[in-house]
Amino acid sequence: GKTFPPLVKRGRGFEFVLVDPEQADKRNHKPGYLSQKAGSVLEVDLRTEGGSFAVAYLRSYERYMGQGRVECEGCACSPQNTTLSGWHDSHSSPMMRTRIQVVHPTGGGKEQTECMVRITHVARAENTNGYSKFKILGLIKTPPLRSSYIVDSNETRANDREAEGVRDDRKDDLG
Repeated sequence: GKTFPPLVKRGRGFEFVLVDPEQADKRNHKPGYLSQKAGSVLEVDLRTEGGSFAVAYLRSYERYMGQGRVECEGCACSPQNTTLSGWHDSHSSPMMRTRIQVVHPTGGGKEQTECMVRITHVARAENTNGYSKFKILGLIKTPPLRSSYIVDSNETRANDREAEGVRDDRKDDLG
C-alpha cells in the first residue's frame, strides 16, 4: 500500500483507504484506491521500458460492484482497453489480478519512458440504482524479459549442479 500512492498522478473520484467504509469487519484491511462513483479516474505513471504489469482489484458479490476500464497513454498495452470486472456471483470478495503487456513506444530499449495507465470506474449495465463501487488494490510491475535471460533448461540444470559441487561426467565425454 505505501509504494502505490506516489505513483498516482491523478485520482479524481478515487480515494486511498485502508478499510472500506462499508466493510463490516474493520480489522480486515484491504488498502487500495476506492471509487464510489462511476466516471472516477485514476492515473498512474509506471515509467517503463516495456514488460508487463498486473492490476490487482477487488471482486465482490455485491450487486453494485462496477468495472474498471484500463487504457494506456505514452505506451501500447495489450490487450487494449481491458475491462476488469468487479462483480461475480460467488459469495466471496477475493483479490483478482489481470496482467497487461506493455510495448515501449520505440519498440523497446533501455530508456524508461512515461507510460500513463488510466483506470476508469464504469458502472455495470445491470446496476440500476445509481450507486457503483470499484476498488484497485495495487499495480505490480514486471520488467521486460531480455533474451540474455532466456537459457536452455539443460544448461541451467548443469550450471546449478556445478554450483552445488556436483560434477557432470557427461561434459568430459563431449569434448
